[in-house]
Amino acid sequence: YKGIIFLAITLISFLLFIEEGERRDWFSSNFIILVFGISIVSFYLFINCEVNTKYPVIDLRIFLNRNFFIGCINVLVFSITLYVPIFLLPVFLGEIKLMEPTDIGIIISTLGVAWMISGPFVGYLLKLIGARAVVVLGCFFIGFGSLLQTQITSDYAFNELFFSQLLKGFGAQFLWIGNQYICLASIAQNKVKNASAMFNLILRLGAATFIALSSNILVKWQKAFFSEITTTYNSSFYYFNSENEKFKNIYYLISEREGLIMALNNITFISMWTVLIPLLLMLYVKTDSKKELLY
Repeated sequence: YKGIIFLAITLISFLLFIEEGERRDWFSSNFIILVFGISIVSFYLFINCEVNTKYPVIDLRIFLNRNFFIGCINVLVFSITLYVPIFLLPVFLGEIKLMEPTDIGIIISTLGVAWMISGPFVGYLLKLIGARAVVVLGCFFIGFGSLLQTQITSDYAFNELFFSQLLKGFGAQFLWIGNQYICLASIAQNKVKNASAMFNLILRLGAATFIALSSNILVKWQKAFFSEITTTYNSSFYYFNSENEKFKNIYYLISEREGLIMALNNITFISMWTVLIPLLLMLYVKTDSKKELLY
């Protein structure tokens, strides 16, 4: 019960730190300093409790398993490449394209449809070429799909996003299944429940953390790009102020729109490069001749 309490306090205070940090100007705020300090102290108490108790709620020694540790890193990449775009794309479609929720849902669900369609094929490929190759394929599909979404413009709608969403859906399924097998296949049967619980906790925590971070970064970069655009054309603003106030207001709206799109593209570009992490880690996956699927 101590472990559960300390873990809950750690997660809640850490998410508050991430979520409220930008709005409260990070460590200039006493509240941010407080929640950050609480998260650090409670995390230390959690580890100390779990290591020293006879029946820990989470057996942290599971991280000594190389494949499990690699799988947990990969699942953080999965949360970046899957959940961050699922959060950001509706922002673009709603604020820039002014789409209805139903239309936004149709575009986003394209990824889910690809995920479902590819499921049976992933199982077959897992047996045919092995888990590591499946992860590599998944990273390739996600990376290429993300690349196609790094040049989004205000003209993008369903047709322009359809193919990239399909690729990301296929890639997400490949990465998820292949990585899950690598992560859990080498775990002893009596420790699978503990490992699975920890694996899913890291996924959920990673998704919540990266969504909060991307939200903060999106707002910050949008303001920065807007400022850059308006500063670049400062001489034009003088003309607008003196000749046409209405045209000036329109220009401001267009600048805000372009600032948001540029920020979105930059975040997507950064997330695209994270797929290199699983590719490199596949070189360090521990294999076992008795477990052929790892090859």
